[in-house]
Amino acid sequence: MNLKNSAPLQTKEDRILELLRKIVHASAGKDCIYRGEAEHYRKICSGLYRIYAEYKDTDARANLEKKKVERVKEYLPQMAKETDSDILAQLQHYGDVTNLIDFTEDYLVAIFFACYKSDGKDGRVIVLERPDLVREELVQESYKVVEPPRTIHRAESQKSVLVKSNNGVINPPDDVAFDVVCIPKDLKKDLKEYLSKHHGISAERIFSDIHGFIRAEKIDSNRWLASQELRKGEEAAEQEAYRAAIEHYDSALELRSDFLKVYINRGRVYYRMKMHDKSIDDYTVAIKMNPEDAELYFYRGLVYEEVGKNTEAITDYSNAIKRNPHEPTYLCSRAAVYHKNRIFDNAITDYSEVIKQKPNEGDFYFYRGTVYWDKGDSDNAIQDFKKGRELKIWTLQQIADYEKHFGVQLPEDIKAILTQAANSPD
Repeated sequence: MNLKNSAPLQTKEDRILELLRKIVHASAGKDCIYRGEAEHYRKICSGLYRIYAEYKDTDARANLEKKKVERVKEYLPQMAKETDSDILAQLQHYGDVTNLIDFTEDYLVAIFFACYKSDGKDGRVIVLERPDLVREELVQESYKVVEPPRTIHRAESQKSVLVKSNNGVINPPDDVAFDVVCIPKDLKKDLKEYLSKHHGISAERIFSDIHGFIRAEKIDSNRWLASQELRKGEEAAEQEAYRAAIEHYDSALELRSDFLKVYINRGRVYYRMKMHDKSIDDYTVAIKMNPEDAELYFYRGLVYEEVGKNTEAITDYSNAIKRNPHEPTYLCSRAAVYHKNRIFDNAITDYSEVIKQKPNEGDFYFYRGTVYWDKGDSDNAIQDFKKGRELKIWTLQQIADYEKHFGVQLPEDIKAILTQAANSPD
């Protein structure tokens, strides 16, 4: 082992602290504001820009915003005396789209927003030098800070800073401090737990108003309804009413798009329906949501194997083995694909590892013996067949099923070895 090049694996706590150090380092010696995004969007832009990007004319997008303010004043006459900026700030904070872009003075709050949604995708924290502290001529045509009104309680809890961009996009000049720190998708859950435990930053604090309560109640209600649809889908699948199961699973995902178990169950049903592409798609989503779950790679590997995508199947089985090296099913599945593709040595290595883990199960000696036989190593094959026979007597039907599955044909004398009792004459 080369100790010089080896390094201890980082714990989750190490990774979290390293990420915090990156953000602190990016803003060291400067007065910065921060933006957390749950995905890596193509641009740092406003919600209005993201929806109406086809409006190339900046004035056209600004006009949309202006008309929205006018509609607010018509709908709520009591707000007629408020400034356009205050109205836009309120719209922004309660989920509407404007040309304002949310930032915060607290990088921990930014991390929360980077982890808040899109569990299957990397997020990011944007570190930007405060525009009102940068030379005015650099930013006056690009973006500027708009302080939210103090009447918005949520703005206080989020330490909010709003940045107004004329064209809806932030493009910092070269001499303005600017950095982007990636938030890995597999660390999002742990980061949220860390923020809640050590800094008291949670959804309850960030959305600490009646609108946040209503939102939380709706989420809880949708979770309950989605769980009911999941249960109905499982019951339908047990009765092999697969189309009904799919309908229930679809309904569950409409209520809760991040419901991991639904993707897994629906992927399994699609597999049974021979709808392999859809099954692969669902398992792929599930893997993105929980990339350390060995079973998910195994399930997708089964689908790839069935459609003849052996390279992809081997890759998935290998990923399953990497995450759980002591599960014989994963090793046997990879060995079987190696065998079918006549990669004999790899198949023998996998079966040997299984035998090492399960030395008293006859099936595994039989499997390895057939690989030796196909390879032309009859001595090791017969030795394995005899050892397997001591542990298990095979039926002719079991042998026939195995021959059909692997496209092999065992000689009659080998079948005789496998189907006779160990103390019978060979």
